[in-house]
Amino acid sequence: MAKIKSEKDDALEKILGTDKVEKKKFFTKKKIIISVVSVVLVGAIVAGSIIIVSKKKNSESEPVYREYTVQRGDILVGLEESSVITLNQESITFPVGAEVLELYVKSGSSVKEGDPLVKMSIDDIEESLVEYENEISSAESSLKEAKLSRESELLKAAQELEINVLNGDQADDKYSQTIKKAKLDLEEAEKNVSDAQEKYDDALDMYSSFSSDYSALNKAEDKVDSCQEDVDSWQEKKDAADEATNNLKTCESKIKEITEATSYEQAEAILSEYKEEFESMSERYSNDSDSVKYSEYLKLKEKVETLSASMTKLRTLFKEKTELEAKAAKYDTDTISAKLTAAQKSLTKAKSAYEEKKQDFTEKYGNISSQDEMNKSYSEAKINLEKAKLTLETQKSQYEQSMLNAEQSKESSIETSSTAQLTYNLKKIQLDEKVRDAEDKLSELKEELDEIKETIGNNGVISAPCDGIVSNISVEEGDEITVASGEGASFGMSSSTSIMSITDMSEVYVSVSISEDEILDVSLDQEAVITLDAFPDEAFDGTVDSISISGSTIGAATVTYTVNVKFTQEGHELYDGMSADVNIISGSARDCLYVSKSAITTKDGSSYVYLKGENDEKVETKISTGFTDGQYTQILSGVNEGDTVLAESAIGAGAKNDSKGNSEMNFGDFDPEKMSMPSFDGNGFDGKMGGGPQ
Repeated sequence: MAKIKSEKDDALEKILGTDKVEKKKFFTKKKIIISVVSVVLVGAIVAGSIIIVSKKKNSESEPVYREYTVQRGDILVGLEESSVITLNQESITFPVGAEVLELYVKSGSSVKEGDPLVKMSIDDIEESLVEYENEISSAESSLKEAKLSRESELLKAAQELEINVLNGDQADDKYSQTIKKAKLDLEEAEKNVSDAQEKYDDALDMYSSFSSDYSALNKAEDKVDSCQEDVDSWQEKKDAADEATNNLKTCESKIKEITEATSYEQAEAILSEYKEEFESMSERYSNDSDSVKYSEYLKLKEKVETLSASMTKLRTLFKEKTELEAKAAKYDTDTISAKLTAAQKSLTKAKSAYEEKKQDFTEKYGNISSQDEMNKSYSEAKINLEKAKLTLETQKSQYEQSMLNAEQSKESSIETSSTAQLTYNLKKIQLDEKVRDAEDKLSELKEELDEIKETIGNNGVISAPCDGIVSNISVEEGDEITVASGEGASFGMSSSTSIMSITDMSEVYVSVSISEDEILDVSLDQEAVITLDAFPDEAFDGTVDSISISGSTIGAATVTYTVNVKFTQEGHELYDGMSADVNIISGSARDCLYVSKSAITTKDGSSYVYLKGENDEKVETKISTGFTDGQYTQILSGVNEGDTVLAESAIGAGAKNDSKGNSEMNFGDFDPEKMSMPSFDGNGFDGKMGGGPQ
C-alpha cells in the first residue's frame, strides 16, 4: 500500500531532525480514524515554520493562520486486532509398522504435492495387508450386528414406552376422584388455551406472510445462481484467452531457440546466405588452406548443418505460430477481464443479499422451509387450539368432582410417562452411537487400506499430500515405525507413529477475535491490511476469509467471534507464530484529494476553504466534500492538488509579532517524544490526550 509523505512531515523534520521523527504504525487501536497513510499529526501542530500571519504591521490582534496543502492519497477507517500468523501443519503417518528404507527429504526441505518423502519396506507392508482385510471383514460384521441389535432393542423399548403411556392414560380416568385435582386441571386447561391461542396467532401471522417471503428468498437464490453462471462463463473465456496467449509465447520461444528469423522465408534466406558463404569459404579453403581459418570454417559449417536440420521443425513452428496468433486475436482480454470482475462483484452482492434474506427468513420461520410445512404448522396450531378449548370445557364439566386422587394419579402418570420417554430416548441415543462408531471404524479402516495399497503400488514410497516445507522428521533410515499392539490395541491412524510434518505455505492466515458490538461491521471478502513486527516498514493486503457464527465468552459478559483474515499478497517468507496486527477496513476513499477538516468552514449549508493567493491574501472558495475520517476530509471539487489553504489558528493570541508584522513562535523546551495528541474514535476526537492516527 503506497505511503504519501506530507509537507507537514518535511516541516517537522526541518525543526527536529529526521532522527526525531518516529515511524508510526498504520493503525493504533480499534475503531480509530485511520488517517491518510503518510501524515504525522504532531508535525501539523508543532511545526512553527508552516504557520503564517497576514502582513499588517503593528497589529497585535491580527489572527494567525495555519497553512494546509491539498494533497492526494487514501483516507481509511477500520478495526484493529493483534494476533499471530497461522500456517497449516500436515502430519505424515502410516497405519502399519514397517522399516524406513530411504528418506528423500530433510527438515526444512521445500516439497510439492506428490513429491516422494520416504520409502517403506514393501515386504513389511504386504505382511500387514491380509491382517487389515481381515479387520475390515470383522468391522463389517460388527456394523451389521450393531444395526440388528439397534432394531431389536428399539422395538423392545418402544413396547415398554407404550405400556407406560397407557398406564398414564388409565391414571387420567381417575380424574374425577378429587375436587382439588379438578381445579388444578381446570387452571392448567385455561393456561393451555391461552398458550395455544398465542401460538395460533403467531402461526397465523407467519402463514399470512410466508408465501411472499418465501418467494423473495427463492428469487434471491435464483439471482445468486444466475450471477454464478455469469462468473463461470467469463472465467472460462478468460482461461481460454490465457491459454492461447501462453501457447503463442511458448511457440515463439521455441522458434527463438533456433533462429532470430521472424518467418520461415527469412529463415530460408539466412540458410541460403550461410550456404553461399560456406561454399565460398570451402572453395577458398580448397585453393589455399592458409587463407581461411579452420576454426571459422568449422563454425560456419556447424551453422549450416544446424539450421538445415531445423528447417522442418521451423516450418511446423511458424505454421503453429500463425494459427496461435489467429486464435489469440479472437479474444479481447481487457473486455473479458472487466466482464469477469463485474460478474464477480455482482455475485458477491447477490450472495450477501441472499444470506441476509435467508437469515431474516430463518429468524422469522425457524425450521419451516416450504409452503407444505407452513400449512402443516398452521394446521397443527389451529388443531391444538381447538383441542385446548375442548379440554377446558371438559375440565369445567368435571370441576365439582373429587380432585385429590385425580391429582395424585395425574402426577404419577406424568412422572411415569416422562421417565419412560427419557429412558426410550437415552436407549435410542446409545444404540445410534454404537452404529455410528461401527460405521466410523469401518470407514477409517477402508481409507487406511486404500493408503496401504497405494503405497504398495508406488513401490513403498509415501508422497507429499500438499505443497509446503518439511518442518520436522521423526525417523531415520533403518528405523522401524510401530503402531499400538497388544491387548486392547486397534487399527487406525490414532495408533500410527508420526513420520514427519509438513507446513503448508500456500495459504497464510491470521485469526482475530472481534467483539459482538463490532462483528456486524465485518463481512466476507472485506479488505484488510496486515502489519508484522518482522517487517515493520511494510503493510500486507488481505481479505476476510471466514467469520464464525458461534461466539466465545470471555469473563462474565464479553462475547467475541473468530474472524480469519487471509493474506492475498505474496513475496515474503512468513513463519507460523509471527506477531501480526490486522486492520479490517470499514470505510475508505482511495486516491482522492484531501485536506485537514479544520481548514473547512460551513456557511448556509455549503462548504468553503480560504485559498492562499499570490500576495498571501485569502480567497474564499466554495468546495464539495466527500468521505471523512474525522480529521481529514475528501475534496470532490473546488481546489487542486498542491493548493495552499488557510485556517485560523487558536494559538494566534500567544504569538509575538516582529517589527515586520510577522508572527514568531516560541517552542521553548519542546520535546516531540513527550507530546501527546487528541485521540480518535469512529466519530472524531474522543476528547482525551493520547495516540491519534499514525
